Amino acid sequence: ERFADKVIDTNVVILETSKGSPAERAGLKPGDKIISLESRGKKIETKNKEETISFIASHIDDSIKINYKNLDDKLNDTTITGVYGILPEGKAIGIAVETVQTINADLGDAIILGTEKMGNIFSAIFAGVGHIGKSVLHGDNFINSFIGPVGIAKIVDNTTSMGIISLLTFVAVLSVNLGVFNALPLPALDGGRFLIVILETIFRKKVPIKLMMWLNGFFFILFILLLLAVTVKDIIN
Repeated sequence: ERFADKVIDTNVVILETSKGSPAERAGLKPGDKIISLESRGKKIETKNKEETISFIASHIDDSIKINYKNLDDKLNDTTITGVYGILPEGKAIGIAVETVQTINADLGDAIILGTEKMGNIFSAIFAGVGHIGKSVLHGDNFINSFIGPVGIAKIVDNTTSMGIISLLTFVAVLSVNLGVFNALPLPALDGGRFLIVILETIFRKKVPIKLMMWLNGFFFILFILLLLAVTVKDIIN
C-alpha cells in the first residue's frame, strides 16, 4: 500500500499448472497473464488473484473461457472445465495464480522493498525449520517439507519460463535456504562446528577427535539418506 501511487502495472499471473490438469492440457503455462474470464454469459477483467479464484470456484461446474497473454505478450484464449482428482475437496482446473505488480521504484524504494522481501524470506525459512522440527519431535512425516535436485529442477523450469527476474529471485531464495540449513547446529554442518567451538571456548576443553569424527560421519550418512528419500519422493510426485 505504501507504494500504491508508484504501481504502473498489475496482473494475475499463473505460477504453476498441475501435471495432466485441464489447464496444462489447454496450453496454459507459468508466466501467462490472465486478462479476463468468461462463463455463462458473465465476463470479468480481473486484476487480483482473489477475484480470479472466486470466479473460477463459482463456475467450476461450467466451461470457463480464459483470455490470457503469454510471455511474448501475444493474446490467446482457451476454454476449460474443472475436473475431480486435482484437489481432494472437489473440482479444479489446475492452476496456481498470484497478483503481480510492477512498481516504478527509485533506488531508495528498491532498497526498502528488497529489505522487506528478504525479511519475509527469512521469516518463512525459519517458520519452515520450526515446522520440520515439530514434525520430527511428533513423529510426523517431514519428508514432504523438503525438495531435492529433481524438485529444484522442476521449479527452475517453471521460473525460467516466467522470466529472468523470477529465476534470479528463486536463486536468491535457494541460496538463503542453503545458508540457513548449513548454519543449523548439527554435526557435519558449519553450524555444528561453530557450536563446538563455542562449547570448547566456554568449558576450555577440547571435544575428542574420535567423537567428532563419529558424529560427523553419522550425521553425514543421515543427510545422504534424507537426500535419497527426498529425491525418490520428488520423482514419484
